[in-house]
Amino acid sequence: MGWEGEGPYFEDISVGMKVKHWPGRTITQTDNIILSQIAMDYTPLYIDIEYAKLAGYKDCPVNPRLLHAMFLGMTVKDTSINSVAFLGMEYERYLRPVYPGDTLYVETEVMSVRESKSRPNAGIVSWVHMGYNQRNEKVYETKRTNLVYKKEASPWRKFFRSQPENSKVLPFLVDSGVTPRGFAPGWSGRQFDDLKIGEKITHRVARTVSYYDNILFSSLCLNLAPLHYDGEYMTETEFKKVILVAPMTVAILTGIASADLTMHLGAELSVRDLTFSAPVFDGDTLRARSEVIETKEYPGNSKLGRVLVKTIGYKDTWKTVVCEFTRELLLFKKGSSPMLRCMNP
Repeated sequence: MGWEGEGPYFEDISVGMKVKHWPGRTITQTDNIILSQIAMDYTPLYIDIEYAKLAGYKDCPVNPRLLHAMFLGMTVKDTSINSVAFLGMEYERYLRPVYPGDTLYVETEVMSVRESKSRPNAGIVSWVHMGYNQRNEKVYETKRTNLVYKKEASPWRKFFRSQPENSKVLPFLVDSGVTPRGFAPGWSGRQFDDLKIGEKITHRVARTVSYYDNILFSSLCLNLAPLHYDGEYMTETEFKKVILVAPMTVAILTGIASADLTMHLGAELSVRDLTFSAPVFDGDTLRARSEVIETKEYPGNSKLGRVLVKTIGYKDTWKTVVCEFTRELLLFKKGSSPMLRCMNP
């Protein structure tokens, strides 16, 4: 049993199905501070460690709003990536404090599945999500409900018809070797053994970029080039407007590909043949496809294999190539991935 790499549709989901999601997420106090600042939540318990200690905690506990967002976010690719809408939650329980440095994991069980009376193109699904820390202590539980597209009504499937030729969404791997006993398989990405020379992959995820992304990334990297900051300066150039900083274009494209290519990464060895063909502007949507160029044994470690993969980034609904590059990756072989220990403690 399983679904394609584009995620489950209403027809793929049944009552009692359980999924253990990958990857987990280690929380830091920086995450806690950023979420609290964005939300303008200045509750001292979450941002003032001296207050937290006097209140009886060993550190600032993680803001529950961050836990809510994080635990739901980690489930999306295996549950609600094809949702029409998030309809609500019946309850949400915070069972014990989560502290910076804790690593969080999520398990899901499908509680109900029914047709929608008002939307024949979708159905209604309710899930219970259970969050655990690295000690397998249950820290969180919620029951939520989503309206989920049926397969033939999916906007992704309609859009997919415009993809580059000879490319495909990765099929779901039932024999991944990392599914915990008693759980339905979730999308856990490909291991070295699963990648074949010449295979072309259209990645499910896309990303619309913004001027804010550009400012944040450029500032983080200390990049002072005016073509990334100065709108007035850019009106005097052929581009007329600010251009997304190039390393961020590469970062987004590798991020788009990560769910399919680097879930079992041992190391990234090199990038070669990096070229940029078109500028990226505020509001452009980046999409990507990859091709496996070479696979071979890695003499330094029998648990790993070496893969060369070429990724091409597009905008304008596949019409414009913006960037292409080849990466040299070391991927774990089946039976060797650290994911085995993480998902089967």
